[in-house]
Amino acid sequence: MSARGTLLLTGATGFIGRPLAARLAARGWRVVGTTARAVPAEVPGIAAMERADLTDAASARALIARVRPNALVHAAWTTTPGRFWADPANLAWLEGGIALLDAFGAAGGERAVGLGTCAEYEAGAERLDEATTPLRPATLYGAAKAALFHAGTAAAMAHGVSFAWARVFTPYGADEPEGKLVGSVARALLAGRPVETTQGTQLRDFLHVEDVAEAIAALVDGGVEGPVNVGSGEAVSLRDVIARISALTGGGERVAFGARPRPPHDPDSMVAAVERLTREVGFRPAIPLDEGLARTIAALASRMRHEQTEPEEARP
Repeated sequence: MSARGTLLLTGATGFIGRPLAARLAARGWRVVGTTARAVPAEVPGIAAMERADLTDAASARALIARVRPNALVHAAWTTTPGRFWADPANLAWLEGGIALLDAFGAAGGERAVGLGTCAEYEAGAERLDEATTPLRPATLYGAAKAALFHAGTAAAMAHGVSFAWARVFTPYGADEPEGKLVGSVARALLAGRPVETTQGTQLRDFLHVEDVAEAIAALVDGGVEGPVNVGSGEAVSLRDVIARISALTGGGERVAFGARPRPPHDPDSMVAAVERLTREVGFRPAIPLDEGLARTIAALASRMRHEQTEPEEARP
C-alpha cells in the first residue's frame, strides 16, 4: 500500500479516468481501477484492475467489500454520444452509484469525489454558480447526476465521509468519445470531409482533459466539500472553436455553419463560475485553448497517418 492508502477509481479506462489515474498515482495513491470489459485494459498509474458491473447495486457493494478503499473517485457512467442524454441506463447508473457511495461510507471510507456535470444546472445564467444557480436539469442524464449528488451528500452525512462533487463542463482531447465536437470536427477536416454544423452561437466552457484530471486530483487531496465546478471559466462560442480547428487543419472552406438545426435541450450558454475551484481547491488551467486544440489535432493526425499505413490484418 502506498503512503496515501488505496483509492478506488471507477471508470478508470474512460476519457477522464485514464489521465486521472496517472495523476492520482503520482500523488501517492495506490489506485485500483474498475472496468466492465472482459479483458481489463492496462492504464498507467493503475496498481490493480477490478471487473465490476456498477449498474448493479449488489455488484457495487461487493466491489467495496473486496477493495476496502480509503478514498473513492466515482467517474464511471453511461457516456455514449448522442444517446446518453436520454438513455434509460442513467437510472441503473444512479441506483448503482447510490449503493457504491453508501457501501464506501459503511466500510469506513474517508474521502469520496463524484463526477457530475454542468447539465445538472438550470441553463441561462451568465455564469453557473455552485451556490446560487438552481439545479434544474433538462435531460435524464442531468437529472440522474443531480440525484446522485444529493444521495451522495446524504450518504456522507450518514457515515461521516468527506464528500465532494466535481461538476465537469466541456472536456476535450484526442481520446474523447466519437461524436464529441472537437474530435469529430478535427477528424473530418483532417480527412478532407465536409462538416455541417449549427450556427455555433452557443457558448461553452472548454477545458483540456489533462487539466480536468489535474483539477479532480487536486480536489481529491484538498478536502474541499460539496459541489465544485470544473471548467476554465471562459465563455467560447462553438463557432469560434470550430473556426480555430479549421485554421489549424486548413479546412475552413469545408465547414457549413447553419446546415444543421440545434438539437433539443441545447442551451445558449453553459459556462462555469470557477471561484471555488480557483480559491479553495487552488487549481488554475495550465493548457490554453489554442494549445489544447493544437495538441489534440496533432495527436489525431498522427493516429490517422498510422491507420493509413498499418496493414489491415494488424488492426483490431
